[in-house]
Amino acid sequence: MNVCWCVNMAFSPELLAKVPAAAQNKACICQACATSFNSPD
Repeated sequence: MNVCWCVNMAFSPELLAKVPAAAQNKACICQACATSFNSPD
């Protein structure tokens, strides 16, 4: 059984706040977005 990459990830409150209200607790944050958000510019 495959486990999603995000199972062992911690998402910052700042990143979670970027999810539109209508999608909170319903949509996933993709790995590319999570990595991009957490990487310094």
